[in-house]
Amino acid sequence: ISVSGIYGLDRLYPIIKNAMARYPSTEIILEREVLSGEKMLLNDRVDLAIFEDLSSIKNFDYKVVGKVDMYLVVAKGHPFLDLPKKQQNFKSLAQFPQIIQRSTIPDDSTSIGVIEESLKWRVTDTPSKKEIILNGFGWGRLPCSLIEKELKKGQLIHLKHLESKVPVTFCLGHKKEHHLGEVAQFIWDSF
Repeated sequence: ISVSGIYGLDRLYPIIKNAMARYPSTEIILEREVLSGEKMLLNDRVDLAIFEDLSSIKNFDYKVVGKVDMYLVVAKGHPFLDLPKKQQNFKSLAQFPQIIQRSTIPDDSTSIGVIEESLKWRVTDTPSKKEIILNGFGWGRLPCSLIEKELKKGQLIHLKHLESKVPVTFCLGHKKEHHLGEVAQFIWDSF
């Protein structure tokens, strides 16, 4: 099973625990991915995937399994915040590095919310992206649930005057023609 790097695992872990209790000899391989779940299913790299940005509905059976709000943030003290409010726009923001997660599949060009004009720093995972933004090296979108503490403490500033939030819907999917085994079916039915 592959799971989007921005999907909270708190809902999945109890399901995996129940599957392991019911089928103790089953080996479960859990892959965290970035913008690749759909392609991993299409290429038969996984049996199930929890992913965002469903574009090939006709190829999959799927169900919605959650949502998360993505906040556009910078660190407290970032130079962008020194600009007058009237100049705080995407054109000005693009002058600073945008921290983005690259797709898990190296040759994939899929991207969401990337400003073409900005310098980009690419990272492989959400925790690295958060740390780089927290340390003032750039800006980007992070799941609200992951940064609540830093927002309350004022360590991260939500640029809500540029956009309030970007909701992301997650789907659990599998290929329509792929017959799920007993364990995969149990996980599917548990959502």
